[in-house]
Amino acid sequence: MPNNACSDLTITRLTPRGRAAVATCRIQGTGAKELVQTLLQTRTGSFSPDRPVFGRLLLGASAEEVIAHFISDSEVEIHSHGGDVVAEAIIKTFRRYEVQESSVIRTPPYASGAQAAEALLPQALTEKGAKILLAQLNGLYDHAIQTWENLQKQGRAKEATRIQNQLTASAFIGRHVTSPFSIALVGKPNVGKSSLLNALLGYDRALVSDLPGTTRDIVTASTAFDGWPVILRDTAGLRHSSEPIEQAGISLTHQTVQQSDLIMALFDVTDDADRPLDAFWSSLAATTCESDPNLFQLVQKKTLIILNKCDLPHELWNPCWSTPAAKAYPHVSARTGQGLDELELAIPTALFRHAEYPFRDYPFATPIWTMPILLPGVACRASSLQ
Repeated sequence: MPNNACSDLTITRLTPRGRAAVATCRIQGTGAKELVQTLLQTRTGSFSPDRPVFGRLLLGASAEEVIAHFISDSEVEIHSHGGDVVAEAIIKTFRRYEVQESSVIRTPPYASGAQAAEALLPQALTEKGAKILLAQLNGLYDHAIQTWENLQKQGRAKEATRIQNQLTASAFIGRHVTSPFSIALVGKPNVGKSSLLNALLGYDRALVSDLPGTTRDIVTASTAFDGWPVILRDTAGLRHSSEPIEQAGISLTHQTVQQSDLIMALFDVTDDADRPLDAFWSSLAATTCESDPNLFQLVQKKTLIILNKCDLPHELWNPCWSTPAAKAYPHVSARTGQGLDELELAIPTALFRHAEYPFRDYPFATPIWTMPILLPGVACRASSLQ
């Protein structure tokens, strides 16, 4: 039995929660192989380093039939029957040996981009994310790094800089292969934020009412647009209120706006308020941005203006939304579904406003190294990449 007094061992569940045929856990750290061999009973008592081993994993008073794959002395994968009960029993057993449960898969200190992508694959949230990681696994990122190195050696600084800038920009994109974007739906009460949330999700997640101030807390839901994972956050309507609970909800809205990757600002085209867009920006600058011009500029850049209730007759519209400038904004009807397809394409374009979207196949820096200068194996070249 390994001495785990100062254990660096972790166990990570690779497969999602819920019903499934198979569940997989990965044990990593010093002594991982030795610990698993201690708990695993095989028919022959032997362990083959070059092929998976079938046996019974001891789980206290019971045992589970598993297949163990000894990747190295410090890394073992255990494949068991699926379902939460079995996976949690396995994790609980290893925790008795001071093995810490982790949601992050570690990679060797000097892993290549391909190895890092392989470790991240189980955490991909969408099919598109998995395809991007598979491209990195097949050497796309490592090839870009090698190309950059060769160009540097050849003195072709301009071409090397172009690749460097591309990789640096891609770090923001790569982060969201395994981590969803955060999108806030904001606007005045009764502009249709909750209705739009439900329409985009395809089911009723938020309570919809004609009564202003219905949404008090932040209502969240997960979905994907063009294959990119997002968390939608329906917020309390922005207005002056003396009601304490609604005030607390509006305060949460301001916090959510600051922390979101994208702000979807919804307007009711039939609202006859004078200069509603100017009023929105003024309110945002004074409250959410606390009169900080730099923060306000950042918030403006990440805001997507959306016009709702566009199914209603044009004679009911506020004239300000019939101008040529207003035609550039997505026009939708959360009630009828009009314009939702176009909006679902506009959202990722707005999220990736710093890059040309949709992307061609090119390397992405992924969350394990965050930025190219932190890519294991090229850390020694950080000074020249900065």
